[in-house]
Amino acid sequence: MTEVRAPQRPPRPGRVRRLREWWRALITLWQVSLIIVLVAALVPLGVWGWNTWWYCAADILRANGSCVGITDGSHGPVFGAGTAEALELIGAENARIAADPGGKDIVTIAYLVPIPPPGVEDEYAVRLSGDVMGAAVAQRQANRTNTLGDRPLIRLLVANVGDSAEPATEPIEKLIGMAGSGFAEHKLMAVAVSGKSLNPMIGMIDELVAAQVPVLISHLTAEEVTSSPVAADTSLARIAPTTADQAAALASYLKPTTRTALIVQNSDRRDRYAASLGEGFREQYADGAHTILAPDETYIGGESAANAMDDILVHVCQQRPDVVMFAGRAAELGPFVAALPKRTCLDHPVRVVTGDDGASFAEAVARDEPGLREGLRANASVSYTALAHPEAWRAAADAFAPGTADYLTGGCAECFPTLFPDQSLDDSYAIMAYDAVLTAVTAIRQPGESVSSPDAVIQEFKRLHGPQAIAGASGWISLAATGSPVEKAVAIMDPLPDGSTRFRQLSSPSGTPCRPGTAPC
Repeated sequence: MTEVRAPQRPPRPGRVRRLREWWRALITLWQVSLIIVLVAALVPLGVWGWNTWWYCAADILRANGSCVGITDGSHGPVFGAGTAEALELIGAENARIAADPGGKDIVTIAYLVPIPPPGVEDEYAVRLSGDVMGAAVAQRQANRTNTLGDRPLIRLLVANVGDSAEPATEPIEKLIGMAGSGFAEHKLMAVAVSGKSLNPMIGMIDELVAAQVPVLISHLTAEEVTSSPVAADTSLARIAPTTADQAAALASYLKPTTRTALIVQNSDRRDRYAASLGEGFREQYADGAHTILAPDETYIGGESAANAMDDILVHVCQQRPDVVMFAGRAAELGPFVAALPKRTCLDHPVRVVTGDDGASFAEAVARDEPGLREGLRANASVSYTALAHPEAWRAAADAFAPGTADYLTGGCAECFPTLFPDQSLDDSYAIMAYDAVLTAVTAIRQPGESVSSPDAVIQEFKRLHGPQAIAGASGWISLAATGSPVEKAVAIMDPLPDGSTRFRQLSSPSGTPCRPGTAPC
């Protein structure tokens, strides 16, 4: 018997609509759940987060993997963990003086650093963090003590342009506006600059100088930090000795004990530091009694430079110089030293000298990077010029004014050891930044009445010599008409095979560091 089925009714329109809405809601719920799971998984890894993925903070851009822009310390740790503590202190100090200026004017100093993105020269980023720490100490000393007068109060900004090799231009444009058309609002009086002597950074300094912004060079040492020759009307003031001055200081140090030198030269002309180091040494060392052996041994800087070091040592063994001037970066000096135990002339002592980038080599030795300590034990030594070093304050105390390092060594509430108890001053970055900011403060706070414009600060740069030389923690700072320091102190340091460093002596281009009342200081 055939079963007879009742005819099926078509679904009701309302029921179909409800089914569709339910299905869409289910899909949406699934999507939201998936996003929540992904976010929960990625946040602990630091991969997700608006501050690091899409943008950094208000007015702080993201470019080439870096957070670039200008902060007064209120944006949080936008420039990385290394500067977080110092930026917090700067932010607190800026907020304090804004809330209660005590009837005093407030002016602005900016500190410009090229902090590379994570994973790109992380060790160099650590050193630049020292810049920000030194600037923070100088700001607090200026605002909370009477050591350099007490007015106007100093607002400090930190400007990060990212990697020195490919810096962002937006912060420079903003700084120029703050010192120019926006001066009434921002009162930017000076910009201190740290970084590497690479052409992109030189271009940024060019822009600041062309706009007549007072610029203090704290840690660039190439002979030329502008594209054009520096004239007497420049807005530059250099705190660090030039690379040529460092080479001259090395020549003065070496001449009593050597007669021949061989230059190992990075031939990449884009690296002004390496070029001026070799040129300066050649000019200052060679004379009737001292000879530069020919030819120079050259290599092209970069990752492949390590491949050249074994062959260069063949020529060192053939020439047997009293000293090797290494005119290059620490990244290339490391492979050179690591190759020393393999050379054929182990009986010949290889004495290597280099410029201030040698501080990075010393840090690599301290970390016991492969091959470096063995190289130093292979009848060899390395000396480098330090722009500043704490040991100099004890070993060559007469070259410094009394009390100049108190805020970098003391136990006061505003002193470096109190604010940054786990940090070292050995790499010179904090010391040079401290001196740069306090030099700017000195130019602004003239006795009787403070200056009121960037142009007036440039005028005061021209007075900072002789009896008005700055008693810097890195040595006396006496500026020539072109803004270069005169006979600036240079510390000669040796990294040792046990990872420590040894202070050799304090030198200068003439061999005698600047002291007020002595020519030509």
